[in-house]
Amino acid sequence: MIRSPKIVFGFSLLAVAVLLFGASRAYADAASDRAVIADTLSKLGGVAHNLAKTAAASDDRAVRKKFGPAATDVGDDLQALSRRAAKADVSYETIVKGLGPIDKDALTLVDLADEAEDKAERKSLRTQATQLQQAVAAARKIIEAYANQKEDAKVAPPAKTPIADGAFNQLVAAVRGASFDDDKVGVVKDASRGNWFTANQIATLMGLLSFDEGKIDAAVAAWPRVVDPQNSFVLYKKLAFDDSRETLRKRISR
Repeated sequence: MIRSPKIVFGFSLLAVAVLLFGASRAYADAASDRAVIADTLSKLGGVAHNLAKTAAASDDRAVRKKFGPAATDVGDDLQALSRRAAKADVSYETIVKGLGPIDKDALTLVDLADEAEDKAERKSLRTQATQLQQAVAAARKIIEAYANQKEDAKVAPPAKTPIADGAFNQLVAAVRGASFDDDKVGVVKDASRGNWFTANQIATLMGLLSFDEGKIDAAVAAWPRVVDPQNSFVLYKKLAFDDSRETLRKRISR
């Protein structure tokens, strides 16, 4: 879960952004992380608004008329994006895309700081604008990496591991111990609810039944849980008649 530190002027905003998103995104809780992202963007917007207030109090006309409004716009855009980021139906990709133009505007803010006539004021505004721009850029990159990680985790299919030899041997004993083919098929059906099988294992189970009809039913019950369907040919060897093999082929091909 991502933690949300306080953003303090004078501390590197870039460092804050890295600490904020980097430490724990591998253990993220989606709702909590979305809230932290929204909170961070809001705080960065507050930093931009503070810069605008500083500019509004300047004796320098260029700072008041150019730098100030530009800082206000960056702050407004960050806080608007913060509100969108808090919504569960807004994707992380959308947040990353929204930070793109804000990053460019923050970079323009750095250039506008250079128009201040007073050297000390120019240096102060440029330093703070640079920290803000770096934090926005860092947040964008880290949220993008986080989004990619989430997407990879979402796409990864669950592992299909066939039943272990020991457990399979117990299943074989249980099927063998059932009195009639219908009972044996019932045991196979029960086992198929929570296990995966190789085609060879299914063929082995078929061999425990007496008649083709029961063998087909057992194979059909286990087939949706097969890990190697390309090896279906091993099943047909367990059937005595061509008609039975054709019936099995049709039923497992559905």
